[in-house]
Amino acid sequence: HANLALTDWFDFVINPKNQSIITPDGVQTLMAITTEPRVESNSESRLDWHTQQAVLKIYADNGLNNEQIGLILKHKPQLSEDKKSKAEKKTHSSTTSSVTNIVNPIPLRKLGECCLARYFRDDYRLIKTMLPEGEVDTIANVSRLEDVNPLVNSVCNWGSNELRMSCLADLESMLHRRALFLEESRGSCQKVVANLNDS
Repeated sequence: HANLALTDWFDFVINPKNQSIITPDGVQTLMAITTEPRVESNSESRLDWHTQQAVLKIYADNGLNNEQIGLILKHKPQLSEDKKSKAEKKTHSSTTSSVTNIVNPIPLRKLGECCLARYFRDDYRLIKTMLPEGEVDTIANVSRLEDVNPLVNSVCNWGSNELRMSCLADLESMLHRRALFLEESRGSCQKVVANLNDS
C-alpha cells in the first residue's frame, strides 16, 4: 500500500458511512495475505506461499477440482521469440536504482521504524481488529477499531486450520514487532529508541 494507508484501502469496510455500498451479494470474503516475515522466526516473507494458498482457495470455491487446479498451476506462459527479445532489452527498475530499491530496500533505523509505526497507528488498529477478540492475546496498547464490517474479523477464515493459524500468527507478529513503538506512554520515539540503546 505504497501511497495509501491500509485503512484507506479498507475504508469501505471500516468506515460505517461507506459500509452501505457493500450489497448482500457483494464482497463476501476478505483474505489477509501478509508480506512481513515473522519476528520469532527471522524468516523470509511468505508472500508467495500465502498468495498460492489464496489462489487455490479461490479456484476451489469456484468449482474447480484438484486436477483442474493442478493443470492451471503447472501451466507456464511462454513468450514468443519477438517478445523474449523485447523483454531482454528492458531493464527492471530494481537493477538501476540504488536509492529507492523496492526489491532490496534499505532497512530503516529504529527511530524511523518508530515514527512510521506511529504514523500508521490506525493501520495497526485495523490489524488488531482483524484478529478474533479474546482468542489471541495481542498487544494491549493498541485498541481495536469500532463499528467495522464483520468481514474484517474474518480475514483469516479461509483455507485449512493450518492456514488460518498461520495467518493469525503473521498478523499478531506484525503487532508484536511494533508494540514498543506504538506504546506512546513511553514518550517520544527519540526517548523509546534511546531506552532501547541503553538496554
